[in-house]
Amino acid sequence: MAKKSTVGGKKKKQSKQANVELAHALAVIDGFQVLPIQVPAATGDDDVAHYVYLKRHQAPTTLMEDENRVSEAKRTLFVLNLPVDATEADVRHWLRDAGAIEDVRFHTLEHWQEMYAMSGEEAESQGAKPMLAKKGKLKGRAATAAAAAAHKGTWSLGEIAATSLRPLLDAGSYAHVIFLEPLGLDRALGLTERARRWRDEPTMAKSKEQLPLGLARYQQAYALSRPNPDELEKRANAYILAHEERKREEEERIAATLNLPDEDGFITVRRVHRKRGNTDGKVTVKAIRPEQAQRLAPTGGKGKDVQDFYRFQQREAKREKLLELRRKFEEDKERIASMRANRRFRPY
Repeated sequence: MAKKSTVGGKKKKQSKQANVELAHALAVIDGFQVLPIQVPAATGDDDVAHYVYLKRHQAPTTLMEDENRVSEAKRTLFVLNLPVDATEADVRHWLRDAGAIEDVRFHTLEHWQEMYAMSGEEAESQGAKPMLAKKGKLKGRAATAAAAAAHKGTWSLGEIAATSLRPLLDAGSYAHVIFLEPLGLDRALGLTERARRWRDEPTMAKSKEQLPLGLARYQQAYALSRPNPDELEKRANAYILAHEERKREEEERIAATLNLPDEDGFITVRRVHRKRGNTDGKVTVKAIRPEQAQRLAPTGGKGKDVQDFYRFQQREAKREKLLELRRKFEEDKERIASMRANRRFRPY
C-alpha cells in the first residue's frame, strides 16, 4: 500500500510539473503568461482548468502624448480569454496576490472580428483604443438599445433586456486590469506557478447577489420578451406619437425654407403636394369630376346587374348566339328556296 501511494504521489508531482512546463512553453511561444483557473466541474470530482493569458499592456504610440495615459499604461495588465460569465470580482480574486487593483475594464471582440486573425501584439495594441471608454458606460448592443430608447421617450425590448439581464461576455473577450502601482503588474506576471480557484466564498456571495445565470437567466429573458398587452400598447402609442412628432418637425422645417434665398441669393424650388379638399380633422370635402359623379350616382332600384360575370356564362352566351345565327340562316335558306319555286327570287 505504501508503494502505491508513493507511485500516486509521483504521478501527481509529474503531472503538476508538466502543467507548469506547458504554461511556460505557451508563454514563450505566444508571449503570454498562462494563468490556469480551476473551475469546479458540473459532474464529477475533478476540476476543469480554464487558461487565462496575461501580458504587459503595450499602449500605441498615439497615446504617448498624454502623461496620465503613459503612467496608466505602465501598470496595466492585458488579460485574454476570459470566461463568458466572468465579473470584476472574479478578476480581482484571481489577481489578489499581485497587489491592489484600481480598475478592471472589460472589452469584447464582437466588433473586432479581424483580431482573431491577428497576433497577440496586434490584437493587444488594437484593444488599447477602447480603454478611452469610461467605466459605467454602455457599449455595443446595450449602447445602441439605450440610444434608441432615449429618442422621444420610446424604448425597446432590447434596452429592457440590457438593463434587466446579467450581461455576458463573448467568447475570447479580454480586459485591461489597472493596478495602483507598477509593482503589482510585475507580480501579476509571475502568478502562473500555481493554479487559482475560480471563486472563493466572498466571491460566490457577490455572484449570488447579481442577476441570475443559466436556466434562470433564460426564463427571465423569455418573460421580458413577452410583455403584457397594456405595456405593449403603451409602447406602441409612444412610438406612434414620436413618429408623428418627427414628421411634423420635418414638415415645419421644409415649410420654413420655402421661397427663401440662400447665401448666394438663389431660391430653391421644391414641389409641394397640396391636399385637395377642405377638412376639419374629421370630415374631408373634395372636388369631383363629372364622369366620376356619374359613375358613383345611383342607377335607381337595385342597380344594374353585371351580365356574364363568370367564364362559363360567357361561353354559354357565345353558344346561344351561334345557335341563333344558325337558326336564322336556315330560315333564310328555306325562304329563298320557296321564292325560287314561286319565281319571285330576283337577286339582281
